Amino acid sequence: MRRIIPVAVLLGAACSDLISPTRVPPYEYRQFVSSGASGIDTLTFRWPRSFLPVRIWVADNEPLRQPILTAISRWQGALLFGEFRAELVSDSSRADVIVRNVPAPGGIGLSRIRLDALAPECIGATDIRTDGTLTQVILPMRVYIWPRFSPQNPNITTCYEITATHELGHVLGIISPNHSPDPGDVMFSNPVFNGLSDRDISTAEVVSHITPTLTPTGRR
Repeated sequence: MRRIIPVAVLLGAACSDLISPTRVPPYEYRQFVSSGASGIDTLTFRWPRSFLPVRIWVADNEPLRQPILTAISRWQGALLFGEFRAELVSDSSRADVIVRNVPAPGGIGLSRIRLDALAPECIGATDIRTDGTLTQVILPMRVYIWPRFSPQNPNITTCYEITATHELGHVLGIISPNHSPDPGDVMFSNPVFNGLSDRDISTAEVVSHITPTLTPTGRR
């Protein structure tokens, strides 16, 4: 006897295949800090919907402008339900994130998280300032991306794209200082991959649905 499978069952299985892909395991996105005698505290961050789109400032005449736009497009495109949106603003005093094409300053204090990237031709750093209770991120965040050697290096534009995407991953909420352990991810500590890997996307999806321990404050 021939077995007849209802069309609805077949369609349901097909739809399930379309909407429930196997998720690639994320890498670590949290930051762990000492909390004195009580042990280790876990820090997590994501942007609340009320802060979207995130306001990013980069000078019109800086070579980072297009790489930052590329980075915004990549992360927005990876999060299909609008969990992260960002736009460039013309006034740095209204920015949630300030991007500069200069070396990061020294003298980082205890109330500041610094996350670095060391690509072949350029360096990146993101500074996230926190309050004394480690419950708030004090805006603006600051991103620095600058050449390791000559700014006329023929590969500098590609390096800026890679590093801008990496640093925007930190801005989004991937704040582990250990980064991804895989050089195939843009969030590897010494990034070489120009784009977003499946693990980058999977990690961003997880970050975008956590209950964060840090919330932004100080928007102007």
